Amino acid sequence: MKKYDILIAKLYACCGNQEEFPREPITVDTNKMSELLEGVFIEAGLLEVE
Repeated sequence: MKKYDILIAKLYACCGNQEEFPREPITVDTNKMSELLEGVFIEAGLLEVE
């Protein structure tokens, strides 16, 4: 379970305005999140690098 906790923490780090939620919408750095997920999928063997 610890592996998933680390992933969730990294995904959460891609979000901005966390302190202002729910008064302000959370912003998501999609580039950062995309790079993170790409690395996770490659590591898991679910995505191949071309």
